[in-house]
Amino acid sequence: MSKTRFTVLLALSLSFLLSFSALGAETQQDSIPEKSIFTENNADMQVYRTDFDDLYQVNVDNGAKTEIFYEKSTNGSIYALMVNGSFVPYPSLLTSDGTLYISADKLSWLIGNEADSETFERNTYTFEKNGNSIQVNSYSRSAVINGVETEIEAFSSPLYNYDGNDENIYVPLRHIIEALGGTVEYVQDFEKTYGDGLIGSYDTAVNMAIIEMPPYNDEVYTIEEGLEILMDSSKETYEYVKSYLTETGRSFSNVDPDYDPTDIKYIGNMGRYYVYHLNNFEGLPLMINKYTGEMFSGKPGLPFVNISKGFPNIGWLYQ
Repeated sequence: MSKTRFTVLLALSLSFLLSFSALGAETQQDSIPEKSIFTENNADMQVYRTDFDDLYQVNVDNGAKTEIFYEKSTNGSIYALMVNGSFVPYPSLLTSDGTLYISADKLSWLIGNEADSETFERNTYTFEKNGNSIQVNSYSRSAVINGVETEIEAFSSPLYNYDGNDENIYVPLRHIIEALGGTVEYVQDFEKTYGDGLIGSYDTAVNMAIIEMPPYNDEVYTIEEGLEILMDSSKETYEYVKSYLTETGRSFSNVDPDYDPTDIKYIGNMGRYYVYHLNNFEGLPLMINKYTGEMFSGKPGLPFVNISKGFPNIGWLYQ
């Protein structure tokens, strides 16, 4: 494998400590089918290019089957939503002036809104969760948070109706989640570059909104315990790579570079996942769920972005 191939790896530059950049023009996506299932702690997601300009196929494992939908790029970016450790099928996000909106019905379904459904009338929507509540109305700049009227200065209206239909009410994601005791984290430019200079290249970014809702688990894996899990898998994968090279009459060289399977560093969090990098394979992030200890990672291959269970299939890069 040439050195240039390493530069073509999945360059998922997880800028955890950076604020999320303005999202640009509004985008609309499909709604979740009524029979869709959503389970937590499953960071399985693949993004593929299609034959159409700036249209991408997105696969999300919902715990029962793989949901497949299509996403149109806006300004070279598409947007993903993770809730409690799982990517959401059909996220249906809208953006306007740097503000991220989500369907009120979708958000209610995702977080298990405890408010009476009858509160959604006359362009008013109420969210209740774990003893907290927020009520928003499309005719007011104020929201009622735990019984106290609070002005939301950032928006001309805290409730956004993008097409005039009552069933398509959108609300600002961060304000709703934080009022209910949750957190919202943004990760920008989760990206990949294709091409090695000979066949051309192109760039597209996947930006993420990551929601964590209480209650949180009291017992969590530590960063060090996560590293131990990764070390074991990394050593096993390394032995596989060596065996594969031997079977094909090859050895580590400048063409097929050697690496240290224990040179793994913790770099930050993405929601409930600890994220690590293996030296020389920074484009394949290693993720450990702090609540379950389960491992996910970036994988090389056909998808534009490929995150799935297990350690990266590094052997694929030596074929």
